[in-house]
Amino acid sequence: MVKRFDWYKGEENKEKKQQPQNPTKLKGNIQAGQVLVILSGRFRGKRVVFLKQLHSGYILVTGPYKVNGVPLLRLPQKHTLTTSKVIDVNGVNTGDISDAYFKKEDKVKGSKEEQFFQDGKKKKAEVSQAKKDTQKAVDASILAAIKGKTEAKYLRDVFTLHKGQKAHELVF
Repeated sequence: MVKRFDWYKGEENKEKKQQPQNPTKLKGNIQAGQVLVILSGRFRGKRVVFLKQLHSGYILVTGPYKVNGVPLLRLPQKHTLTTSKVIDVNGVNTGDISDAYFKKEDKVKGSKEEQFFQDGKKKKAEVSQAKKDTQKAVDASILAAIKGKTEAKYLRDVFTLHKGQKAHELVF
């Protein structure tokens, strides 16, 4: 007589529990108006002014654009280095800037034939007029807060390390 076994799955497929998406807490030494140094990306080494923390946990910073060419940026705070310099940004209106402000616009797709016969020309990405106006408004209030040429020169200069220097040992 052959003994019959009930078949079972050899592996248990447990459902993964989703972790709640909590935004990162702001570093204790960062406050509104603090000058930060960007450590990575297109603007690495540039000094920027911290404006606020966004709902997603990212931070909102600006150059200002007129001083050092850095527009309104959303970046993680771990990609920044904090300095001791603080600029008064009480008059800056950042209420309408959120994570949705930085969302990329949907592309209008044409047929594949149209895309193939475009002669390889890529259209230059253009910034919307609304974003330009927001940038100008924020820059105007920050430039009013910058008291003299020394602060503007400080923001314009690029942060660099020389041989033997360690960023965590600097006091600046």
